[in-house]
Amino acid sequence: ESILNDRDESGLSVLEKLAGGKAVLVLLGDAFHREGEWEMDSSIATAQRIAELMIEHPSSVYSLIGNHDYLTGDVRLTTRSASGRQRIWQPGLRLRERMTQLYGEEYVQRFERVFLANHALMAVGRRVLAVHAGPVREAVSLEQIARTNVLDARNPVVQQATWSRFHERSNHASPFTGRHADDFRKRMGQPEALLFLGHSHRRELPWHWSPRAP
Repeated sequence: ESILNDRDESGLSVLEKLAGGKAVLVLLGDAFHREGEWEMDSSIATAQRIAELMIEHPSSVYSLIGNHDYLTGDVRLTTRSASGRQRIWQPGLRLRERMTQLYGEEYVQRFERVFLANHALMAVGRRVLAVHAGPVREAVSLEQIARTNVLDARNPVVQQATWSRFHERSNHASPFTGRHADDFRKRMGQPEALLFLGHSHRRELPWHWSPRAP
């Protein structure tokens, strides 16, 4: 929230620029974050704030879908108890349970149908592309990606956009390489674009790609 109120040399805050159409905010996904194994309220509050921004600035604020944004059991994290016993933690199911406790099942269903369904798989700008996890390797066009149902978490296009990791296998998608990133930019019609990623790539590996020198 403090970033939204930051002012630059023009004297305008980020919120004022969004309202005036002088800036675009693209969120790279995974609004549901992990503050603690059973702490969910701050994630719900973050998602609600994002929803408010998308409603207030429909032409300036966009949110990409991340693999942690689904209220399902598809994301499984391994944790250990104090005794060292290994457990499987499914944050999506815990979030659904907590959200239902706070607001009821009808709210949760509308949250999925209205808020999550209006997320995008990727963002496209002038010489800029952004995806939550990695490039889509399926032979699909930009128009086909735009028509993809983001709530279909088992669709290979969705899985590659939300689960991929650079040179590292994930639960639902094979690893991608720099060649895949270059091919993706070409298929999207922007071979010279910068490609930005979110997700949880290893710190020593790339999280964005710029055009290669000829």
